[in-house]
Amino acid sequence: MTDDNGVTANLPALVSGGVATRGSSTSRSGSRLAAKTRIVILGGGFGGACTAHRLEKLLKRRMDIEIVLVSRDNFLLMAPLLFEVFSGTLDPRDCSFPIRAFLRTTRPDPSRRHP
Repeated sequence: MTDDNGVTANLPALVSGGVATRGSSTSRSGSRLAAKTRIVILGGGFGGACTAHRLEKLLKRRMDIEIVLVSRDNFLLMAPLLFEVFSGTLDPRDCSFPIRAFLRTTRPDPSRRHP
């Protein structure tokens, strides 16, 4: 079953190791907001970051869905470039970039770091 955008209406419960949960959000003032479906993606490596980026594109018009990325790091490391760092041809900061710059609407959750 799909909605008007061609996106499946019932997202799978597991998305790249994460769990989609349904619950109501509470604002800082304590008032209840509309119930949102929260998609939690565990791990901010290539798989988690690419999954979050793809879901952002698919669900960009859906205000009832929240994407949360749980990662122990706040950056994405381009591991294939590490050999250039070790050989001295590339600076270490040139093979990593912040996840927040890559993902526009996904909320990183540093309080829920996994081992």
